[in-house]
Amino acid sequence: MTDMDWSNYQEVKAGEKASTKVAEVKQGKQEEFRTEKYFDNIEGSREEIDKIKASSAILVKCENGAEMVINLPASKVISPKSKLGMWKRTYNAFPTVGQEVTTKVDENGFQRIVLESM
Repeated sequence: MTDMDWSNYQEVKAGEKASTKVAEVKQGKQEEFRTEKYFDNIEGSREEIDKIKASSAILVKCENGAEMVINLPASKVISPKSKLGMWKRTYNAFPTVGQEVTTKVDENGFQRIVLESM
């Protein structure tokens, strides 16, 4: 076994913020972006859950591995409390490839996209 070169690796701590770019914005349905386990935790009838699964959404992936699924409103009216409304307020634009965003390491060590005033 050879010695690893660890000089290119970087350790992060919970709560640490980083700047990265959006690598991909993909439009589709909720069920394309989420696991069945996610839908198991939603309360409601089978019909309501199937409606949620079939609703439009976008998947935003960043260069550092952070991902976010954002629901797209059927009514075409964006609530300021929705993830899409918060994204627009935080970054002054809707998600686009190459857009500079901030991520934060959560308590489980995963990068999460920040949707708050900076």
